[in-house]
Amino acid sequence: MINSWIFEQMNISSNEDPSSFDGATCENEYAWRQNMWGEAESLGFHGIFFSEHHFSGVRICPSPGLLAAAVAARTQRLRIGILGLVLPLWQPWRALEEIGMLDQLSRGRLEIGLSRGSNPKEAQAVGIAEADILPMYDEALDIVDKALREPLLSHKGRYWSFENLAILPRPVQQPAPPIWATVRGIESAMAAARRGYRICTGFLSTEKVKELFDAYRDSAATHGMPCSADRMAIRRCIFVAETALEAESHAQAAREQMPSILQEDIIAGRPAEVAEQIITQSRRTGSSNIIGFFSGNRANKASVQASYRMFGTEVIPTLLRARAS
Repeated sequence: MINSWIFEQMNISSNEDPSSFDGATCENEYAWRQNMWGEAESLGFHGIFFSEHHFSGVRICPSPGLLAAAVAARTQRLRIGILGLVLPLWQPWRALEEIGMLDQLSRGRLEIGLSRGSNPKEAQAVGIAEADILPMYDEALDIVDKALREPLLSHKGRYWSFENLAILPRPVQQPAPPIWATVRGIESAMAAARRGYRICTGFLSTEKVKELFDAYRDSAATHGMPCSADRMAIRRCIFVAETALEAESHAQAAREQMPSILQEDIIAGRPAEVAEQIITQSRRTGSSNIIGFFSGNRANKASVQASYRMFGTEVIPTLLRARAS
């Protein structure tokens, strides 16, 4: 069985200039996407992940927890996640409080994603030197791990220090909701395995993903941590259409918006072709989660919505019947 997830990074505009922000466009985009997310459960999706981005005129998602809470209120079974909380931009205790609240609001459906951030400029914009991002992230991970084991949190470190903080509310899921790390390198994959985290990766070829997941499995086995297929996820841009030509036109729109995107990061075609590509990549890498970024031509929302619905009705049933490895 291969579980299907949605990935949302809230591409509102194609203009990076924040001064071009249009409130009406943002409002309409949020409303349109909320309607789509409301269908996710009935379409058979396993869960949805929201990403965190700041100071950009394109990706307008500074508070993914608000979106997660909104979806949780409209669904009953759908897993709700953030992929990921950019920890260097947070006070760790504040992130932990939000984690507890979201797990309570969703009645135990939260998936925690943790990230150092995909764009160093976001941290630099608020006075964090690029050289500090990784050590801040590592220290924040230590705090998160400790807090999810202990009722009172104390820490003395390079970036944060506090004594006997009562982190409330505690999550519904005990000892903690599933924790995901976003990784693109071998060392990061091995570090995530040592901590017992799940991992997700994207913007890499299938062979590179396999290398990461092999390293993750080896590290997990060495440290006595679980490493089953359901703890690994591939993120891909997905386009489904009734004809291959139509699907390819959606994929081309994505390439034009993100010219550096890897060809292998795109899965496009008719439903059977998309299912086959996902199954092939899942079996090759030994993972049983596909996280789909459903985008395309922003001027043609109908085609994006059709792709999303077709994936649910025609691709997901095949994936649920498939062997992941």
